[in-house]
Amino acid sequence: MDQRHVWDNIAEEWSKYREKPFPEVIELTEKMNGAILDIGCGSGRNFLPGKKIVAVDFSIEMLKIAKKKQNCIFVQGDMSCLPFKKDSFDNIVAVAVIHCTPGWKHVLDECYRILKPGARVLITVWDGEQDAFKKQIERGSSSVISGKEITRKWNDYERYYYLFSQKELEGALGKTDFNIIKSEKFIGGHRELFWNLLVLAEKPF
Repeated sequence: MDQRHVWDNIAEEWSKYREKPFPEVIELTEKMNGAILDIGCGSGRNFLPGKKIVAVDFSIEMLKIAKKKQNCIFVQGDMSCLPFKKDSFDNIVAVAVIHCTPGWKHVLDECYRILKPGARVLITVWDGEQDAFKKQIERGSSSVISGKEITRKWNDYERYYYLFSQKELEGALGKTDFNIIKSEKFIGGHRELFWNLLVLAEKPF
């Protein structure tokens, strides 16, 4: 199923369950100086007052909700092919989004391309090695596509997810020439609590 169609159709209901940002994310974004690019911004739950934010999402319905929250620059676009020049951003925030696309390697390449030297990217994804996913697959609320790829149901819609391990995410960033600044796990969620991975990485000078 086309994922843009999925997120357009679940945007309103999804945003009600995804209203509050992760404290672990806020702690780091509050320290960011300069422009912040929020890729896969969704309904805008990670927007911080007083920050210069450019918000990107491929779902027009998500962007409509996000526009009600803060006066940012909004762009409808694909995070695997971002419409920005090389070395143009001070920070990138990608919260619970890179695991939503099979093209995640291209997303990391794009983050590297558009960040200024010395700038940082903050990424969170689900911890793909937790037991919760095994149980969901057993009871049918998650379905395996192949290998580490699954879909999860939201009403009649199937959402795509790639299940990262911490080592794999760190390794992928390293292969893209990022330097890892911080890497940790934390518990967060809404309807269900999940272990999440958080990585802060820097583009070298």
